[in-house]
Amino acid sequence: MVTRQPEYVLVLSGTFNPPHKGHVILGAHSAKIMIQSGNRVRKIIYVPVHDNYMVNKILGKPSANVMFIPMSKRVSSLQRMITDEPQCKEIEKKGIKQIVLPYENLNPQLLQTSAIWSQRLKEGYLKTISTSSLIESIGEEYAKKGLRVAAIFGADLLTYMPKWNNVDNIFKSADLVIIGRAIPRIDFAADPKKFLSNFHKVDVHFKLPVGFQNKTMFGDDLGSYDLKTRGPSRLFLLPPLPGKDENLSSSRLRKDISEFLQKMQTYGYPPSSVIEVLGFRGSWQTELRDAAKRNKSHFVQGGKGSSVESVLKDFFDREGKQDPASRL
Repeated sequence: MVTRQPEYVLVLSGTFNPPHKGHVILGAHSAKIMIQSGNRVRKIIYVPVHDNYMVNKILGKPSANVMFIPMSKRVSSLQRMITDEPQCKEIEKKGIKQIVLPYENLNPQLLQTSAIWSQRLKEGYLKTISTSSLIESIGEEYAKKGLRVAAIFGADLLTYMPKWNNVDNIFKSADLVIIGRAIPRIDFAADPKKFLSNFHKVDVHFKLPVGFQNKTMFGDDLGSYDLKTRGPSRLFLLPPLPGKDENLSSSRLRKDISEFLQKMQTYGYPPSSVIEVLGFRGSWQTELRDAAKRNKSHFVQGGKGSSVESVLKDFFDREGKQDPASRL
């Protein structure tokens, strides 16, 4: 009896802050390679993280090039890029649907408390959805439709996956697609035994040795290899994006935008007016405050008497930035 290959739904989750064409190219690239290697792909889904995660991250440790783009704008930007990007059009011709899904907004029951955020934000934080809960939920949902989810991640994240929460179950209901990079090798930051227990097979389509404590475990040869762990899922190691597309980065884009805004100020344009010209409403501070207050029912109190309002005030005071509320 011949076992039929599963039909995949590829899922790419991230902050997408801000979105750029590299994100949608990554989905199209993954689908193309999967199809070329004999797999079937039904759909590509882009899942931006909840605004709560973005708020927590900025309040906890704002970067020099901080930017906050709310879910609605990240969704609309990604949708436009899918429509405009030639590689996405090529994938569409193959009958593969490409959608942007605010899944975390649509499933608030998945929001949960977090030991990590409680440590970083002592006065309180907004509930978020863990990666394991997200993948498990989407995987189970599509399994009912006879489809198999494959979660896409960059090679840099593979290093730290053995340290993730619920690591021995996170990929029980979904396969894992790793997009390679032009680097010599990847070494796990912790013992990968529990993590690898999720998988029974590794499909290597790009040579990139992966190991632990200088011992290579897979990736040094092309092909399909059985793992001793015999878990329910498969791990795919795919080639990196070709050419300069591999270097596209949201953090680099935020830096470029920050430098652009600083340069525009020398010409008499304050950041708020430049952002309005670019099509964004107000400043990132306003967007941050609005998102936090919009989701205040998700607030987990830390310090006695703390609230979303008090945490926001402390943040703006600490960063030397004016709370947009004081200008309203």
